[in-house]
Amino acid sequence: MRGRIRKFFRWRKQNDMVKVSCLFALVAAAAFASVCCHVWDIYVYADTPAEYVLVGEGSVSNKRVDELRQMEGVEWVSRQMDETIQVKFGGVSSEVGCTGLSQQYIAGMPGMEVSEGEAEFDGTKKIYMNEAAFSTWKQAVSEKGGDVSELEAGGPEFEIRYSGVGDAVEDGDTREPGSGDMVGAGKTGSSGSGEMAGSGEMAGAGDAKGLSSGETAGEGDSMMAGDSPGPSGIRQWKTAKLVVIEGGAMDEEEGGCGFSCMVETDSRLLKEAYLLRVRFRNHDLDGLQVKALRDLGYEIQNEGVLIKEEYEIKGKLLHIQYGLTLCAACVIAAWVIGRLICCWHK
Repeated sequence: MRGRIRKFFRWRKQNDMVKVSCLFALVAAAAFASVCCHVWDIYVYADTPAEYVLVGEGSVSNKRVDELRQMEGVEWVSRQMDETIQVKFGGVSSEVGCTGLSQQYIAGMPGMEVSEGEAEFDGTKKIYMNEAAFSTWKQAVSEKGGDVSELEAGGPEFEIRYSGVGDAVEDGDTREPGSGDMVGAGKTGSSGSGEMAGSGEMAGAGDAKGLSSGETAGEGDSMMAGDSPGPSGIRQWKTAKLVVIEGGAMDEEEGGCGFSCMVETDSRLLKEAYLLRVRFRNHDLDGLQVKALRDLGYEIQNEGVLIKEEYEIKGKLLHIQYGLTLCAACVIAAWVIGRLICCWHK
């Protein structure tokens, strides 16, 4: 073996064809390594769950949900409703597009931990954001003059205030006096900062639709510029936890876009949801999942993400095809040159 190695180095110094043969061998190795990387990427993609947001004709009936659950490869199905909520942190509120899903569906998403009772509008509400959505929201808070130093330090959980379309003021919803919840936009008491409204300055029953006496005006949660009150002219703020999902699970499912979601009550989903969200255990590379959903009469709302993923996969397959061709050509060229060199030295 040592003799052959010495002979090879001697030929390399004497003949430039040996160097050319080595160059072809290195190119073949690099092309093969590139092919292996693209094959691995496609394997990982095919092994991850696929999510589709569906729009159908008519209401989202139980029959439609059961029909999707019986499809081959389906893991979870949920009614979906999208709304814009106000999320407040450090006295600054900003609009966030949020997706309401069932508790079972969110619990099955990678990196999620959903506790019992979280589907209720109580103090344990959680709003989940992937890193892209969290970055966008953090920037919006900063642009409005909010202090984002705590957000910059990481979490992944932050206590926030939130207000949404479904958070109508209900009887029995009480909070501690002086908690800093100001309600209304001009009918909540004195305009001075730091003074709690007296009994004559509190929002009346006609203005607040049964607002409990525990909700008094304070300096913490006044109506901000851009806040849109509900039908009664009053916005109700509730405490929640903002949970940042790290690790890319939600980013991959949403194609790297910002995505925020929260557990929604089954009753509200049943009444107001007009979308369906279905998760398959794996992506398919032949488009059978999309074809089956379209055969059932659904339009795919997140088709843009699917088209982007399809182009990426086609690009990787093209790289694999040309990589294998280049690798084979270089191996053949190196072998032919090597045989010619051996013949010359005989």
